[in-house]
Amino acid sequence: MAGKSNTSATFFAQKKLLGKAHTSNLKVDGEEEIGSNIQSSTSLLFGETVPTEPTRTLYTLQSASLGDAPTVEYIEFKLNVLTGTTYDADQAGGGGGDDSGESLQSSGPHTYKFTLPGEYELSSSNARKGNGVFSDNQIIHQTLGSLQIIPPFYSQAAPNPYIVKLYQDDGGGGVGTEISLLDNTDWNVDYYNGILFIQDYDASKIPAFARCFAYIGKMASEVIASGSGGGGSGPGDADATFLTLTSTGSLNNERVFTPSTGLTGVDAGANSNYTLSIDNSIVATLSGSTFTGASNFNLGLSGSLTQLIDGSSYLVAGSNVTMVSESNGQITISSTGGGGGGTPGGSDTQGQFNDGGSFGGDSGLTFNKTTNVLSTIGGISGSITQLIDGRSYIAAGSNISITSESNGQITITSTASGGGAGGATSRNKEIYVLTGSHAQDNDLFLNETDFSVSTYDPDLIDVYLNGVLLVSGTQTDITNDDADYSVVETNRLRFAFDLDLGDKLNVKTFNSGSDNTAPADALYLTLAADATLTNERVLTAGNNIIFNDTGANGTLTVATTAVSSSMQSYELTGTLPANTGVDTVVLDTSSWDANGYDVFVNGVMQRSGSAILHDIYRDSSSLKLSYELLLGDFIYLRKFS
Repeated sequence: MAGKSNTSATFFAQKKLLGKAHTSNLKVDGEEEIGSNIQSSTSLLFGETVPTEPTRTLYTLQSASLGDAPTVEYIEFKLNVLTGTTYDADQAGGGGGDDSGESLQSSGPHTYKFTLPGEYELSSSNARKGNGVFSDNQIIHQTLGSLQIIPPFYSQAAPNPYIVKLYQDDGGGGVGTEISLLDNTDWNVDYYNGILFIQDYDASKIPAFARCFAYIGKMASEVIASGSGGGGSGPGDADATFLTLTSTGSLNNERVFTPSTGLTGVDAGANSNYTLSIDNSIVATLSGSTFTGASNFNLGLSGSLTQLIDGSSYLVAGSNVTMVSESNGQITISSTGGGGGGTPGGSDTQGQFNDGGSFGGDSGLTFNKTTNVLSTIGGISGSITQLIDGRSYIAAGSNISITSESNGQITITSTASGGGAGGATSRNKEIYVLTGSHAQDNDLFLNETDFSVSTYDPDLIDVYLNGVLLVSGTQTDITNDDADYSVVETNRLRFAFDLDLGDKLNVKTFNSGSDNTAPADALYLTLAADATLTNERVLTAGNNIIFNDTGANGTLTVATTAVSSSMQSYELTGTLPANTGVDTVVLDTSSWDANGYDVFVNGVMQRSGSAILHDIYRDSSSLKLSYELLLGDFIYLRKFS
């Protein structure tokens, strides 16, 4: 073949578009009598309305009217070179010639194919994504019209939103500079099959990305099959009991099909399958399931019980163990190791160990199953102070040091300062008010402070000047102005600055660890005997005394018991000789307790005691006076209990 001429190709295309057949290069379109047209299929025709002025926002789904299903999506396509389209356009065979319109250029690819990005399904909310058409890395022309770019004739807006935008790579795999529609490369896009043709190749303007709208609505064949008019309206019965996958909003009586527990559904998209499957993790099937709860097998189990899914045995014999799988499915596990035929070594309660290939026992290692006590005579050696990952299982906290000896012994020591009772740190605070100025770098004597008790440790010494905490350091630090003061001797400080009259120093020292424990042989008064004390006295409640102890950090209350009294009074009707019993006075038959009675004669309290030496005394059960009483004398007796 010599090849079609430009005239034949032009006539054929022009007459085809005008609905005429091309029968002769000598006939113009008006002279042709046979009609023609461009063939298509309802499966390749848009069945729903597209918006006339959509917004160019990536991966946003848009519709022609509010409430309608989305029909367009703005997508960023990848542009890949179409194989076999690399040539030098201004050379023979490359389209060059007097009428080619090609400019002087170099060889390069002229055609690129639109391809969905590899992250399309992640970026898009298109209900049809992943259906084999709207899928990651899908090439448009390979869908045979199922995926089409929307051409500009669907809008009359300026600028037209449906015009494709081309971009270069920014050098890092991202979108770079735009290649305009009027660029000198003279490019064209076939919106049906997603093919980009560049007339004039320019190595400095390689297209890598294209942004445009793709049709995502129903094709005409789908609309016809569903009985709807497309775009959410049509002659279909909106009151029918449709079974749908999602709520439509346009049907009045649909049911949304929802897989329940134990079922899973996979939607392959429009014109594809919806697959309903059993979830093996919930419902047992012959293909295998995962049982998370209790399972009962009343008739037993059979089959490959001893094998994993790859055919290997799930029970494997280790050292000194043999395993035999019987024909009936039974598994026999036997020990091939030593052990004196299974007879334990040593005596009862002795622990067992490998003793030259046989079980052995020793009196130094025993276990009492009643008390659950494991006993060892020789002790335990090895890594008993470490966890399995090598870390020590005893870790030192604040003010604690831990030393693991070579013999396995662990020594725990407190490094906390202070040796007061209970290990508490003791503190001394002194306040000094300067009676005059003091020059820097000169020793300041602090007569009431002893820095040696803090071992001159800066962590145990605080110095405040007029309420501000100062920074301590060495003499070199003082010279270099890196510190405020330095401790010189037991009671001397040297400052990096001058001190003024009236300045106030607050000096605190903390005991470094000397033993300030109270002596154990002191004459302590305690509430109970203490074995750590050697000379204490226990405070005990005597007669008419009670204690109320509220416990540690509380109070001890000492109180007397309540005292009751009774009173007797007598008036003498005659004289009463000395040492004569007052019969009218009744005394207890118990022994005389002078503290239990008060006796008044004519209002004067009498001394009690023995006969002759005191005013009153007791003889048997009678009260007697050592002197004579007269007519009219008055005796008053008060008894305490």
